[in-house]
Amino acid sequence: LLMVFFVLVLGIMDVPHGFNGIFTTTAILPLFVMAIGPMSLVIRQTRNAVLEVLGEDYIRTARSKGIPERVVIIRHIMRPVLTPVISQIGLIALSLLVNVILIETVFGIPGMGGLTVRALVDSDYPIILSIVFVGSTIILVINLIVDIIYPFLDPRALAKKDLKK
Repeated sequence: LLMVFFVLVLGIMDVPHGFNGIFTTTAILPLFVMAIGPMSLVIRQTRNAVLEVLGEDYIRTARSKGIPERVVIIRHIMRPVLTPVISQIGLIALSLLVNVILIETVFGIPGMGGLTVRALVDSDYPIILSIVFVGSTIILVINLIVDIIYPFLDPRALAKKDLKK
C-alpha cells in the first residue's frame, strides 16, 4: 500500500527492484517504515515532558530573572526533558534491531535480517549464535551509551548513584 502511494500517487520514486544503496530512492520506503512509529513515540513523550516542565516553579523564576529565552529552553527545560526521552530512544534503538529483520526481508535488502532468516530456515546454528552475539553486543553498547549520557543531562542521577555507595 505504501509502495503504491509513493510510486503512483506521489511519484517521488521508481518501482523498487532490489537494493542499490542507502542514498537511493529505493531506500526511502524502508527508512520511512522504520522511522514513522518510533518518531511519533519520541515526539509525543518530548511534548508531554516539556508541558510538564513548563509548569514548574524554577521555569517561572528563570524567566522572571530575565534570563534569555534560549538559555531557559536549553538549560532549564530541555535538560530535564531529555532524560526520559533518552531512555525511550534507547528502547526504540533496541526494537529497531528486531524490526530490521522484518524490513530487510520484506524489501529484499541484503543484510543481517536476510542472513538471520536464512540461518533460521536452514538451522545454521553457528550463524544464529553469531547473530545473537552481535545483537547482544549492540544492546549492551546502546545501554552503555544511554548510561553515559544520563549524568550530562541530569547531574542528580550521578549524585543519587554516589549516595547509594
